[in-house]
Amino acid sequence: MRETTANDAVVLGDAIARWHPEPFRGIDAAEFEASVRETAKRIASLDRSGTIVELMRLGALLGDRNGHTGILPHDEQPDPLHFYPLVPYEFGDGIFVVAAASRHLTGLELRAVEGVPADELLPALAPLVSRDNNWTVRARRPLFLVTAEILHGLGIVDAIGPVRFDLRGSGGPVRIELEPRPRGSIPSSLTGLPRREAPAYLTRRDETRWVTLLRDGRAAYVAYNMTRGDLSDFAAEVAALATRPLVGLVVLDLRLNSGGDNRTYGPPPGCSRARDA
Repeated sequence: MRETTANDAVVLGDAIARWHPEPFRGIDAAEFEASVRETAKRIASLDRSGTIVELMRLGALLGDRNGHTGILPHDEQPDPLHFYPLVPYEFGDGIFVVAAASRHLTGLELRAVEGVPADELLPALAPLVSRDNNWTVRARRPLFLVTAEILHGLGIVDAIGPVRFDLRGSGGPVRIELEPRPRGSIPSSLTGLPRREAPAYLTRRDETRWVTLLRDGRAAYVAYNMTRGDLSDFAAEVAALATRPLVGLVVLDLRLNSGGDNRTYGPPPGCSRARDA
């Protein structure tokens, strides 16, 4: 994101109204336009971090089924955002570090950032997250939690610089101070993680969909990586494996599915597409 100005709210609002195929299915058009004007007024007196937060909030106002609309921290920007070298994930019982530059931090629960409890931060982050549904919010907001500009724009930290993270593991509390790093440096900061053989869902991530048997033939695993194209043959392949005598579990893996177009599916069995004369 380049240097921001109050006019950026108007530019974003106009772009949404112009290019979004159905922008106001979740919010009244007049209400959105009023929010654009109010956002422009607010950011006129804000710094870059505050402006980023307000523009994120504006994009997320469109509501559900708009996960592709808005501003995400890892979007490529001429002036990249900064991240603390932790990869948190939101589980049902808390936020846990699933990757970090320091191996001993992996697996610890993230309890607070700069003294603010994580369970207080999550509700503050939710209105900034462009989403398809509540699960999108849960999947994305941990990344917002370690984005320096967002923490600064929300007033959690006074400046983009070192931040204190409070964590907890089986050995008790752990307090660390981390420096933010530009987006491009984050992958290299994780090279200290232990090397493991990559699981199949990653080594085959370029395949649009595939299915195999696991657990000695007792589970059918379905990797569904793209919502596009005729699924008739694939559905038949899944059904053939899923109905084998030993199979008692079907696993549908959507982790790498970023969407697509279900209008490109083939017709249901017994139906035919209308053809041009």
